[in-house]
Amino acid sequence: DDLFFHADIQGAPAVILKGGKGSGTEEVQEGTDAGARDGRAGDGASDEEKMLTAQFAASYSSAWKVGVAAVDVYAVGKKQLSKHASGGFVGKGGFAIEGEREWFRKTPLGVKVFVREGAPFAVPERMQVKEKAVSLEVGGKDEKMKAAKKIAKLLSCELDELMQLLPSGGMRVVWGG
Repeated sequence: DDLFFHADIQGAPAVILKGGKGSGTEEVQEGTDAGARDGRAGDGASDEEKMLTAQFAASYSSAWKVGVAAVDVYAVGKKQLSKHASGGFVGKGGFAIEGEREWFRKTPLGVKVFVREGAPFAVPERMQVKEKAVSLEVGGKDEKMKAAKKIAKLLSCELDELMQLLPSGGMRVVWGG
């Protein structure tokens, strides 16, 4: 089953961990112990895969723009989601959740940017990558465009592609993350 992640803040995107039953990216699986299972939706996803997905959801939420260093994130199975609340109203862009949520409290915001085969990638900061990378920390003085220019110079990649990958708001660029 897929897992639906959402930062507990208004202005957060929905992030889906596809096929929680054992699928994941090669990079995530290489550095993690996939043995831990909890028997719920997404029971194939390791704790590390869930933490990475939670950090991704947190980092691309409005929490970054307001300069918050950490935010709570929750995960539910897709069968727990509905556009119709039992006895209530669900506003535009909203959804109702039935049952328990799996919480990832005080999830730190952080993004790592690297280049692979000529293309830039952005991943959760805690993810291990083999390539040289730039880490982005929330709350720095560089706005998105200024940070993108620094990263483009450091990683020798296209500015336009980078702009699409970076969160909105102030950040600090740290080489060698």
